[in-house]
Amino acid sequence: MRVPRTVQAPRIDPLVLKNLFDGDSTLLAPGAELDDLRLAGIRGERIDVSGSNTSGCMFEDVVADEFSIATSRVVETRFVTFGVSLFRMARSVFRDVEFDGGRNSCWTWRPSSRASQGFSSTRRLCVTVGGGDAPTSGW
Repeated sequence: MRVPRTVQAPRIDPLVLKNLFDGDSTLLAPGAELDDLRLAGIRGERIDVSGSNTSGCMFEDVVADEFSIATSRVVETRFVTFGVSLFRMARSVFRDVEFDGGRNSCWTWRPSSRASQGFSSTRRLCVTVGGGDAPTSGW
């Protein structure tokens, strides 16, 4: 009989965002350069920031039917109380990204042999399907 080894998860320093400037939905466009922004209370049917570079931002209390951040680079960014029905992130690169709270129905993440795509140091990423309280998948 094998004795299971105890493996501890790596300790990751908390993501700290300082000196954020308030932004609004007019800044959210394909190919946008989003740096050091707090984007709070945004509502929309379809929000498209595909091809964007996002660094040091906080998306807080965002509600949308569809949110596309496909082919983007997202670094040191927090998504807090992020409620979207469809989150598109194909061919995007995420580094030091935190998803904390919110309800999401479907996340599309399709790996490609030609694309660099992945999550590194991602914290509290959890997908809830159908508005229930129990996560169906997550890290």
